[in-house]
Amino acid sequence: MATIVEPDVFEEHGEMLKPYVPRLLIDWARKSPSTSYRPVDGTLVFVDISGFTALTERLAGRGKIGAELLRDTLDGVFRALLDEAYEWGAGLLKWGGDALLLLFDGPRHETRAARAAWEMQRTIGRVGVIRVAGRTSTLRMSIGMATGTIDFFTAGSVHRELLVVGPTATETVTIESVAEAGEICVSDALAAVLDPACIGARRGDAHLLVQPPDAVREQAPDVGAVLGIDVASCIPIASRSHVLLERSEPEHRAITAAFVELMDTDSLLDRLGPAAFAEALDERISSIEESALRHRVPFNVTDIAKGSVKVLLTAGAPSSTGHDEEQTLRALREIMDQPGVIPLRAGVNAGKVFTGDFGPPYRRTYAVLGDAINTAARVMSRAEPGQILSTNAVLERSRTAFATSPLEPFKAKGKSEPITASIVGPITGRRAERVVEAPFVGREELVAALLGIIHEVKAGNGWTVEIAGTAGIGKSRLVREVLALTPEVRTLHVACEEYEASTPYYAMREPMREVLGLDRNCTAAEAERRLRDAVAEADSELVPWMPLLAILLGLEMEPTPETAALDERFLGEILADVTLRFLAATLTHAATAIVVEDAHFMDGASSDLLHRLSTASASLPHALFVTQSDASANWTRQDEDGLRYICLALLPLTEREAARIVELATDAEPLRPHEVEEIARRSGGSPLFVLELLDVARTTGTTEALPDSVEAVVTAEIDRLAPSDRTVLRYASVLGTVFNRSLLAAAVRDDVELDAALWERLRGLVEANPTGRMRFRNTLVRDAAYEGLPFRRRRELHARVAEAIETTADALEDEAATLALHFFAAGRRDKTWQYGRIAGDRARSLAANVEAARLYELALAAVRHVRGVSRRERADVLVALGIVRETAGLFDDSYEALRLATRLVPDDPVEQARIYVRRTRARQRTGAHTQALRETAAGLRLVAGRNEPDAVGVRALLRAWRAEIFMFQGRAREAIPLAEHAVVEAEAVDEFAALAHAYTALDGSYQLLGQPEKAVHERKAVEIYRRMGNARSAGVYAYNVGGQSYAEGKWDEAVELYVRSHEDCLRAGDRNNAAYADASLAEVLIGRGQLDEAEHLLTDARRVLRSSSFAVFALFAEIQLARCALARGDAAEARTSLEQLAVEAEAVGYAAIRLEAGIYLAHACAQTVSPRQGLDALDAALSAAGADAALYEAAVERARAACLATLDDREGALACLERALDRAMRQGLLYEQLLTRRARLTLTEGRVGGEELREVGRLAQLLGVPS
Repeated sequence: MATIVEPDVFEEHGEMLKPYVPRLLIDWARKSPSTSYRPVDGTLVFVDISGFTALTERLAGRGKIGAELLRDTLDGVFRALLDEAYEWGAGLLKWGGDALLLLFDGPRHETRAARAAWEMQRTIGRVGVIRVAGRTSTLRMSIGMATGTIDFFTAGSVHRELLVVGPTATETVTIESVAEAGEICVSDALAAVLDPACIGARRGDAHLLVQPPDAVREQAPDVGAVLGIDVASCIPIASRSHVLLERSEPEHRAITAAFVELMDTDSLLDRLGPAAFAEALDERISSIEESALRHRVPFNVTDIAKGSVKVLLTAGAPSSTGHDEEQTLRALREIMDQPGVIPLRAGVNAGKVFTGDFGPPYRRTYAVLGDAINTAARVMSRAEPGQILSTNAVLERSRTAFATSPLEPFKAKGKSEPITASIVGPITGRRAERVVEAPFVGREELVAALLGIIHEVKAGNGWTVEIAGTAGIGKSRLVREVLALTPEVRTLHVACEEYEASTPYYAMREPMREVLGLDRNCTAAEAERRLRDAVAEADSELVPWMPLLAILLGLEMEPTPETAALDERFLGEILADVTLRFLAATLTHAATAIVVEDAHFMDGASSDLLHRLSTASASLPHALFVTQSDASANWTRQDEDGLRYICLALLPLTEREAARIVELATDAEPLRPHEVEEIARRSGGSPLFVLELLDVARTTGTTEALPDSVEAVVTAEIDRLAPSDRTVLRYASVLGTVFNRSLLAAAVRDDVELDAALWERLRGLVEANPTGRMRFRNTLVRDAAYEGLPFRRRRELHARVAEAIETTADALEDEAATLALHFFAAGRRDKTWQYGRIAGDRARSLAANVEAARLYELALAAVRHVRGVSRRERADVLVALGIVRETAGLFDDSYEALRLATRLVPDDPVEQARIYVRRTRARQRTGAHTQALRETAAGLRLVAGRNEPDAVGVRALLRAWRAEIFMFQGRAREAIPLAEHAVVEAEAVDEFAALAHAYTALDGSYQLLGQPEKAVHERKAVEIYRRMGNARSAGVYAYNVGGQSYAEGKWDEAVELYVRSHEDCLRAGDRNNAAYADASLAEVLIGRGQLDEAEHLLTDARRVLRSSSFAVFALFAEIQLARCALARGDAAEARTSLEQLAVEAEAVGYAAIRLEAGIYLAHACAQTVSPRQGLDALDAALSAAGADAALYEAAVERARAACLATLDDREGALACLERALDRAMRQGLLYEQLLTRRARLTLTEGRVGGEELREVGRLAQLLGVPS
């Protein structure tokens, strides 16, 4: 038997390796290393844990953390069992996951073994009741024991493997199989030796042990020093390398597990005799070891079975080649094809496992634990002699194709779903490559197209270019290539970092620093001074808005009167305007490219700002390049009017283009043509993958071992690092894709040294970015490194980082978001609650609502585990969460947060009712009017009969909201008394918000009922809010009053009110209501024939309103655009638009808007000679509006007249016009009077008296309408 020997290893590291080798094998290597057979008189004890499968299944549902909990549980239990067993002279031979095989030899080994088994059952009773994952589990143990001559063999050419075979081993396994949980069964031979009082009833071929035999604790003698003994050769090579690491961490790994069973070993041993059998056994084990080594599939361990030996191979643990499935199948096929005396069968499966060192200091093992191992064993048990069975998942991932014969799916112990597997036959060829999305290389046409876009940008036409594709596909390379060809274009870089994704406007700091020319190490005072100088120099009108620009730099400046007046809800819109003006002035109209990489990590506030800038920069020489990883989810808002954009999903390179990359990269040391072709073919068209494959080929000297995915390459690359470097890489992954070295030092502490040459060794995986910070080559590398970390280690590292930030940060509030994320990952729920709220409040104040919501959610997830937090505190955060979700347009999520908040204040009906107000708002914003009314009803019940001021104010709010919803539904007569009651209560307690909604409901309802003279309330609201200095609310009510003035024909007054409303809303930062004021102004302009100006206002207003959730306002603006089309004579375009708007208005339940759309749709139908469709549309709109739509009666009759006139029903049309004029005159609707009289003039072909003509002229002059 020839073994591979590494003298330096066993000489220098023997003591380190000693705990990983059975005592028997060390003694054997010392006394007779050249022999391969050793019979030992002794007792074998086979210990199996029951309850393990159920625990495994439960923990499997928790993913990787479950695997860690399982490992920790088993490690603790087995340590206690081994401590007890070793007190009685045991030696551990094999450790198989949930089972132990122990040897007792020497004097009185039978009684010591039996007593040890008894004491181990006592121990499991003590340590086997465990609480894991919030539930208590009880582990029990069955033990089988047999005594006699035990046949031990060593075999193998790569390492010296200890094998336990023969009748005694088989008898031990058989006896254990009849023992039930909590029982000890002994063989006949052992029962004959023990005190008869200890032996109980017969159990199959065994006896129960019912009493502990008398025995003296006697530990086996220590093996002593192992200097000069080849201990290393007794450990599989891969496990040996892991054990010798300076520092090793438990890891989560994806593996391919294979069991190879050497069958019929007992009968062959009996027939051949020990010497011949040892030769046959060595032949098989050597073949397995050599094939495994050749295919880089780690040999893990052997175990006993009934009349056989099982070998476990674990490709991917402790290291991966990146193509573990294929290599395992190839190795098994090679093993099976070797002739041999001992028959074989094999089973293979792939999955996730947890790996690491297990056991007490005196006896350890490198173990691989997980369901993937158990499933591989189940699959093997279904194979016939000479067969390889593989789960289909393994076959699908193999590049090598095999002849296969599928089996019927079969059930297996511990598996809820049937296993699908196939018999694996000979190799048949190569599997077709899976095509993946590809990168930039070789895309000349794409470069030319983007250069054309740059040309347009330089001419003053802004563009947004979005490039999507998976990690490493070439997105960044494409942008760099284009910009390198246009050096005259200035480039600003937006840094997107994973752990700053919750810090509002973080991504904008880098481009702002570049614009200002700031050094990264400059102080806050220096940055502020430079900002002041730059703003004053660029645009003096921006000086009052400087505190907004400071936000983008992470600075805090004292507010100016202008910034103090801003409503925080509209901060984002004003900030976008200020930023655009600043950039335009600072960059002096030079062509500029803003490059955003990894947009999926960008904070929401920066993303929103860039969205606004991209739209507003349409007429500036700015190009926005955005790269992101998800081709199915566009970052660009494609419905923005005027936005020039292109979205690219990068396609794979051709094989010829991939081959050209290889040829250029290996020009100095060319590869052979077939090697070039193989790399090109296997690359899948990814430039990154081409280079990774090329590196592997250079290292191994062959293309045969190339991995088949970028992820596999990265995993294999990480595995090739030195142990300490791999540890650094994994630790660094906790910090995110971009990190500071100082924080890494805090994470590493004394665990490993960060020497000067570290970054050179990690070059290719980690690199320095222009700011001096370190950055993973791509997120794939970071994710692969992070995924390998045990959860316990992750928690520890996140805690270290967070504590370092706490200690060194100048202002903790600035780091609150990062701290919340790290403390949450660290399991520090109290700190997460603390910083999550702070960060959420801060993000909310900056109008970064998505980030605020995420941080509040984090705090609420943590608070469940924090003592001392009151229900009211939690309710307050839930309400804040509801508010920011609503502002972000997440109305259903907002409602859910508010619903939960309601439950937390059961003893405070007033606060509950206040939450119901917000619940109503969330429902109403989605158009769910019926549900919104239910919310108001529930809230009103809570405060019914209560007279304290808070209760009265909340009741007024609920009634006002209820009245406003009735008004929107067209139920004006129900709305009025409710609104009047709300006004009385609101005035009594100065609840101005309730007054506002009640006034809106009153005036809107009176308008609907055709009683405009009663719609006088909102004028009061305007004055109230002006006196309070509330510009936004004054502006909102100003346009409502303007609407009344418009209806009454006071158009000059309406124009003045709309303009003032626009200004007031803008001053408060409310762009949405300012846009609605513009749309209302446009309505006047259309009537006056100023269509160009009206369309300009409406186009901008529609875009703003559509981007928000102001559905009714957006519909109004689009109806006015349709009116413009009608006025220009484009009735077909107007009709198409109005048909869609009518459907949308009905869907959201806005009766008045639905009726207005129907009226103009009837006119469009009449003009397109479809009068009957027009009449149908009008009737449908009237039906939807209900009886309370008197305001529109004149317009309805006029529209009906237009359709009847087209049908040549002159009499009917004139009758309709008479009714329309009557309604318009009674309601004082001057514009309707004018339009009706003009229609009558047209219908009668001008045959009217002079008085009628003078009235038409008078009305036109009064309204300012062209005659």
